[in-house]
Amino acid sequence: MKIIPFEKAHVYDILDRNVQERNAWISGHGDFEEFVKAWDEGGPAYTLVIDDQIILSAGVVKMGWKRGEAWALLSTLFHKHVRTSFKAILYKLEEIIFTEKLRRVQATVSPEFTEGIRFLEHLGFDWEGELKSWGPNGENLIMFGRVCQ
Repeated sequence: MKIIPFEKAHVYDILDRNVQERNAWISGHGDFEEFVKAWDEGGPAYTLVIDDQIILSAGVVKMGWKRGEAWALLSTLFHKHVRTSFKAILYKLEEIIFTEKLRRVQATVSPEFTEGIRFLEHLGFDWEGELKSWGPNGENLIMFGRVCQ
C-alpha cells in the first residue's frame, strides 16, 4: 500500500480502467475539466495505490474562512479494500485538517448512495440537510459537515 500525492493523471487512470458506475457521468459532464482542476489545484489531495492499482483519489478543496470541501473518486477496486481505504482516508483527512488548520470540512453525497452516506458518518461527518438541485445535473444532494475545532 502507498499513499502518494494526487496528480490529474490519476483521475484519468480511474476513468479509463475501472471507474465505479455511479462516477462514470463525470467524464461526460461539461464541467469535467473544472472538477479535475479544482481537485488538482484547490487543496491537498492524495491517491491510494495497492498492488500498483489506483484504489481512490481524494482530497479537500480549500474554500476560505478555514473551510474545505472533501471529495473522493473511487475505483471499482475500492470494495476489495474498504478497511484499508477507510483508514487511509481518515488518516489523511485528519492530517489535512491539522495541517491546513481547518475548522470545518463539508461533503455532498447523492441520497441514493447509502454506502457513501455511511462512509461519511464513520469519518465523523454529520448530516446537515438536503440541497435542492445542487448537483452538476440538477439533482438533489445531501450536505454533510464535520466541525473540526
